[in-house]
Formats: sequence, structure tokens, C-alpha cells
Amino acid sequence: MSQDLWNKAVARRIISTQQALLLEKLQNELKKDAGFNLSLTHVLWAGGTALIITSLILFGVEIKKNSNLSLAWFLTIYAIGFALFARVLAFWQKNARILWGCLGAAAVALISGASIAFHDDYLKANDLSWLGPFNSKSPPLDAYDKPIVPSVWDAFIASGLSFGFFSAIVAIWYLRRSGFLPIWIIISIAIFTVYYEALRLLFSGLDQGDLLIEISALTYGVALLALSLFQDRTAIMNHGFWVNKVSWIAISVGMTGLYKWGEWWEVLFVFVCLAAALYSVYIRRPGGVNFAALGIFGFLMDNILEIFPNIWGGILVCTVVGSVLILIGLVIFRNQDKFDRFIPQWMHAARPAAREDPVTFGF
Repeated sequence: MSQDLWNKAVARRIISTQQALLLEKLQNELKKDAGFNLSLTHVLWAGGTALIITSLILFGVEIKKNSNLSLAWFLTIYAIGFALFARVLAFWQKNARILWGCLGAAAVALISGASIAFHDDYLKANDLSWLGPFNSKSPPLDAYDKPIVPSVWDAFIASGLSFGFFSAIVAIWYLRRSGFLPIWIIISIAIFTVYYEALRLLFSGLDQGDLLIEISALTYGVALLALSLFQDRTAIMNHGFWVNKVSWIAISVGMTGLYKWGEWWEVLFVFVCLAAALYSVYIRRPGGVNFAALGIFGFLMDNILEIFPNIWGGILVCTVVGSVLILIGLVIFRNQDKFDRFIPQWMHAARPAAREDPVTFGF
């Protein structure tokens, strides 16, 4: 809304002058943050945080040579340090929200890593490694000198259910306290850990191989995709932006694994990529387009010589088809209203509204 509209609303006594000033200030803040206006400052902040975490990982590898317990306390201390630094910045430099948001998210990631290290130490101390997490290639439980059916407590503590739940709770708490939306990445990973570990324990007597990871990643990604659509239609804050991105990452893991099954699965993979691109255009989110572009590019690089024994034929076809697609896109761009008429009314009604609110903070 423009300044003229605010003035008209004040003149008609719909809102007060003070309310108009507050609404204008809020609108300017939303414009400033909408779409995350990337700058060199943000790159330096994110890059600096990433380098510090990299140094911690390298340092942690050395510390882990002593014991998992030492690593756990090391990560805990640094997590507390990151959290305190982020807290100080939140009061001292309120405009540096991206920086203290990244530092707070790093603290959440570190405390999650510490919980995994504490977990590994607990497994060794209590001889529960036979129930350890992400053991999809391990022998069935009856191959161990242990009970075939573990107690519920042992199954929860020894598997990834324990640190998965803990990490999800900490990350959700941070999201509610800070409104830092990218923390959805950590939340999604933690919930996937819980989901996968529950399936692994449920089918622990089977020789799972990589199949369980592929199926769980694919089904989890589809569930996240549905959640992101629901959030786009109902949530006040822009949660759907990040949930949509993570959902396509999960679907990529699942589809890449199934891609190895044979030619028919490769064809299905291409159709899924095309459907993902169309769906992303429909909901106005770029995640599926990225997935489709990388998937089709990988398919072409993997099969181009089989489809076109003469490489020059492949070069010619790709060039011609690419040019035609660009021209079709140009025609649609110039006649967008005419093409929109072909979309059924119920699809228009179900389509989420275009969102331009911030993707960084949900305040």
C-alpha cells in the first residue's frame, strides 16, 4: 500500500495517524526483508560462521580420538558460547538479525552434535551398540548375542530416536523464541532421524540395505511437501519457503536411489522431474524447479551417449530443444493472461497466494 492510501485511511478516520505510521514502518520492514536481500555483509557473516564451525569439526575429530564424552562436552561448551554471543548481539546490534540468527542456529546444531556424542558414549558404556542408529546394513538382531526384542527404553535410548527427539525439541524452541526461519533445516533433519529410526526398529529383522533410507526419504519428502503447501495457505509466517526446499532435498535422496533400479525407473524419474517443475510454478516456489533442472541434467549426462551414439546428434538435439523451450516460454510470458484462462477455477482457488514476506525471520 502506498503513502496516499495511508493518508486517505487517516482522513476517513479508519485508522489514526499513529497507526498509519506504524503500518508504514512495518511495510518498509517487510519490503526490506522480503526474499532475503543478499548482500556482501550477509555472505561474510554466513561464511565466517561456517568457517568457525568447520574449525570446530576438525578440532572435534582430534578430541574424539580421546573419547566421545570429551567431544560431547567440547561441543556443549562451544554451543553455550555461540548462544551467549548471539544473545548479546540481539541486544547490542538489533539490526544484525541475520548474524545473531546464524549464530543461534549454529548453537542449536552444536548442541545437537553434542547429544549425538553423548549418545555414542552411552552406547559403549552400556554395551548397546547392537541397537545403534542408522545401522541399515547391519545383520538382523537375532545375529547378536542379545534379546531379539529389546525393551522399549533400550530401543528409544540406544537408537536415534533419543537424540532425534532432543534435537527437534531444541530447534523448535529456538524457532519459537527467535523466529529464525532457516532453522527448519535442522528441524526437518531431526524429525527425519526420528522417522527413519522408528522404521528401522520396526523392520529390524530384515536385510534392509539402502532401500529403507530411499523409501523413508521419499515418503518423508512428500509429507514435507504437503506440509509446506498447508503452511503456504494457512501460516502467518513464511515457514513454507524452507520446508519446501528441504522436502525436495529429501525427495532427491529417495529418487536418486530408486533411479538405479532400471530403465523404467529412469523414465519415471524424468516424469517426476517435469511434474516437480510444473508444481513449483503452480505454487510459486522454486524448489521443485531446482530439483527438476538438476535431475534432468543428471539424466542427460548419464544417458546422452546411449540415446545418441554420435555426440554431435546429441549436441544438435539439445540445442534445438533448448531453443524451442525458450521460445515457448517467451510466448507464454507475453500472453500470460490468456494461458491463465485454461487453468480450472478450482485450481485457481486452491493455489496459494504469492508470498513476498520475509524468508529469514518470521516476526
